[in-house]
Amino acid sequence: MQSFLPWRIRKIRCLIQNIVDHCGNAGPQLDELAPLLVSNLRGLMTLLQLFVAIIRIFVELLMFEDALLTYIEAKKVGVQLQVCNFLLKHLVERNQIMYAGSLFDDMKSSGPSPNVYSY
Repeated sequence: MQSFLPWRIRKIRCLIQNIVDHCGNAGPQLDELAPLLVSNLRGLMTLLQLFVAIIRIFVELLMFEDALLTYIEAKKVGVQLQVCNFLLKHLVERNQIMYAGSLFDDMKSSGPSPNVYSY
């Protein structure tokens, strides 16, 4: 079953990519769709893993506002430090200073807590 999980994640990622490509600004719709997808996967992917995939897709497509809105939704579930750093790094690299500042302030005030690998 371990070898099945990466395949499933790739398929879900492809589905999300297609939704975003088709709808353009799909952030709110994906936030509503996420719990449905996870429940149909029957434990093969967590809601947090799905939010991470959505954030990564938005960053790759330079849809930073949608990535930040998804980050806010993901905080309700629990955010992984790696995705915060990934998002912050890409915002800075793309000169999205306003978004990077907002994310950084949020990370400082509400977590995740910094460590030797984080911001």
